[in-house]
Parts: sequence; structure tokens; C-alpha cells
Amino acid sequence: MSQGPTVETKRAGVERPVRESFDPPAAPGRAPRTPPSAPTPHATRGLAPAFFPLILILFDVAALTSAFVFTYWLRFRSGIFPSPLGIPAFSAYAWALAVVIPAGIALVARAGLLQTHRRTTFVKDLTEGAGAMATLALVLVTAAFFYREFSFSRTVLVGFWMFSTIFFAVFRRGAARVHRVLHERGYGLEQVALVGGGEIGRRLQTRMREQPGFGMRVVAWIEGLDWRPEGEEEAGGRSYRLERVRSLVRGGSIQRCIFTDSRLTPDERLDYVEECHASGVQCDFVPDLFEVMLGRARVEEIDGVPLIGAKLHPLGRWARIQKRTLDLVAASLGLVVTSPLLAFCAIAVRLETPGPALFRQRRLGRDGREFDILKLRTMPVDAEENSGPVRARRGDGRATTLGSVLRRTSIDELPQLWNVVKGEMSLVGPRPERPYFVDHFQSRIPRYLERHGVKSGITGWAQVHGLRGDTSIDERTRYDIWYVENWSIILDVKILALTMIRFLFQKEAY
Repeated sequence: MSQGPTVETKRAGVERPVRESFDPPAAPGRAPRTPPSAPTPHATRGLAPAFFPLILILFDVAALTSAFVFTYWLRFRSGIFPSPLGIPAFSAYAWALAVVIPAGIALVARAGLLQTHRRTTFVKDLTEGAGAMATLALVLVTAAFFYREFSFSRTVLVGFWMFSTIFFAVFRRGAARVHRVLHERGYGLEQVALVGGGEIGRRLQTRMREQPGFGMRVVAWIEGLDWRPEGEEEAGGRSYRLERVRSLVRGGSIQRCIFTDSRLTPDERLDYVEECHASGVQCDFVPDLFEVMLGRARVEEIDGVPLIGAKLHPLGRWARIQKRTLDLVAASLGLVVTSPLLAFCAIAVRLETPGPALFRQRRLGRDGREFDILKLRTMPVDAEENSGPVRARRGDGRATTLGSVLRRTSIDELPQLWNVVKGEMSLVGPRPERPYFVDHFQSRIPRYLERHGVKSGITGWAQVHGLRGDTSIDERTRYDIWYVENWSIILDVKILALTMIRFLFQKEAY
């Protein structure tokens, strides 16, 4: 009997290899499939399934109560608004909490906002909570309409809708902090196995290790030759991989299995789903580039026959008007606000090294149109005289002392606000590349040029996820194409908000 490859596991903070021995079985005939079971979750999940959602509920109750009390105080006790009919007692309003709290928690749960292990930000909590709070306000208005014994202030009802949204997002940040502290101390962590390896697998492993706030801990992984041995025919290799997964998930310590190998066939994926469900393990797959590009599917039906196709480009005429309006207003305001900083930095650049303060470079934008991108110069004028076109990377010795600071803080990108005003760029979109690199990438990455379907941006969906500088072009393309396929004005606003947060706390810039 041959000895199988190693699956490395980490338990209780100790790394140790565990060897499993089995021969790769011969490819069996296809057995009839049965629907995957949905067993009761393992007891090994500990307090997470009940305790962590309970924390969210407690903070949501506090948010709703605080918003209601604050709105009453602002309207009747702050002295800002006149009360010609007198100030009603709070007890006349307090009964409404009996409707507000249970209805609010029910609406939040229905919106899927009580799920744990969700990565959120203040902006995301604000946008997601707005819908639930708007519905709650309508419920409260309806209840007030049918309750004839007391006339509720319309100002209180409208104010509650506004403040409940804000308080919800603020208190959710507090709940997230409690979750993060518990996760960092090892409580409620979801045990995860990464299967398939690759760059995405390594990235997930690094993120989960460095940021316990994700609520996940990688305790096992299979990659490289352990996953796709050399010299095996595909049928045998497929059976071999299935046996590896079966041995892994039946061990009892895995709660989620993430497959990062995008080359899996539909039959293989179904095998793994059935195997994971049979063991009560959640099963996730990282989609390939083609699946990402078809993420916005169009479903139709003709005489009972379902048809699935790609949706049309999301940026129609009206969408482009919205995006251009946001660009003009925000970029013009940004230029006015940052003009003193730009002037100071431009003078400093001129004093440090000879040459112009602004650096111009040809880039490819929407539909392959070339334009000159503007930056504050961070390198000597002749930086590429001997090397030719080279992508910037961490620790790049070509940058000047001041240039390193400008690049690390992203201040060197501010002149691109003028590119936005001129219509050559947008505030949000895929980052523009030089023609030399575009020629190289489009021959290697399928449908790379799809990212040129919108104007290039100063920031983008990939950048707010840490993919900037000398990072994986394949992975950045996934994010860029997702953005093109899922554009909305709300998404642009969200990306701008996340960019401002990253401007203060970023670690990836160089």
C-alpha cells in the first residue's frame, strides 16, 4: 500500500503533520445520486451559533431603544423645536417600544443581518440597515395610524427612521468589536480547511491568520502535489482527490471547506458538496474568471423553457450621466479642498530633485483610449532610462525620500482629480495600465480587456480589497470585472467611503 500525501493541521495553536495512508482508488462507475442531507450542526461549534448572534441582537435592541429615546428628547426636550400643544410624557410614547423592538429584530433577521462571520464596515452596516429601518418606520407609522387614542408627532416618526439607521450602524460597530475581541482570544472561531492551494488559497490563509476578526481559523489545507499528483490519469486523480476530501471532512474538526481550485468540473464539485453536507460541513467554492464575469445573469422563460444569458452592460446612458455627475461634483470639490496640499507638495518635489513637479505617463482608459495620467513625481526623471517599463514594487529603490512618503500616503495620486474633471478618468473604476503592460496581460488573461468597458478610476473595487501595486493581476482582474458587471451609484459611493478609510489606515501602499 502506498503512503498518501500529508495534510497539515493546526489544533490548539500547535502545528503538526498528520499522515493518512490510502491507495488512489480506481475510477468507479457513477452511482445514482441522492439529495444531500442537512444534518444537525456539530456540537464542536461551541458557543458561536447561539452566543454570537445574541450579541448582535442585544446591540440592536440597544440601538433601537437609544434611537427612539434620542428622537423623543430632540423633538420635545432639547428646546430646538417648539411645542405649542405642550410636551407629552415619555410614557405616552414608551409603549411603542413594544412594537419597535420585536419588529425591528424580526426585520433585521429577515434581511440576513444576524449572520455571524460577516465582514462589515460602517458604510456597509449603514446601507444594509437603512432598508430594514425604513421598513420598521413604515410599521410604526401604520401602528400609529390605527392607534387612535393618541396622536404621534410626525417629526418623531421621521426622526426615528433617520436616527435608527445611524444608531444601528454605530452599535453594530460595537458588536463587531466585541466579536473581534472574542475571536482574537480564540472563542467562536470557525474551523476552516482550504483545499486546492494556489495564490487565492494562500491569500485566504494569510488573511485569516493575520486578521482573527474574520472569525475563521485555517486548521487544515491540501495543495500542490497533495491535491493534484503528477503522473496520474484524470479519472484516478479525481477519485484520489475525492478520497482526500472524504478523509478530511469526516475527521469531525472541520466546519467549513473552501475549495480554491477553479479547474474543478461540475461533477467534481457536486461530489464535494455531497461529501461535505453528509458530514455537516459547509462547502464553498472560489469561482473561476468566467463565472465571475457571468455573475450578473439574465434569466428568461419561453413557454416554460428557462434561458440564462449575460446581462447587458450596466452602464447605460442614464447610468453614465449619474456617474459623470458624481465625478464632476466630487472631483471639483476635491481639487478645491486639496489645492493647498498639492501646491506645498509640488514645491517640495521641485526642491528635492531637478525636474517637473508633475509626472505624466501614457495609460489606456475606457475602450482602449490613451491619455496622460497625472501624478506628483516620486522618482528621478530618468528612473526608467536603463531598465525600460517596470512595475513599482515594495521597497522600490528608485523612489526619492519625499516620493516614498507621497506614494505611501497616496498623495501622489491627487492630481488625477484633474483627469477626472477632464473626463479622461472616473473617481471609481479599474486602475489604468500602461500600453506596454496591457499588451502583455491581454495575451495571458482571458477577456482582460473587459475591464476597459468603463472609465479608469483613481480607486476601485480591487484597491479597497488591498490589491494595489505589484499584486496579482489575475486576482485584480476578477475584482475589476465584478465591478464592471455589478456597477451602481451606491457601489461607487461605498468604494469612495472605503477608500477614505484606507487612506487613514492603509498598509498596502508603497
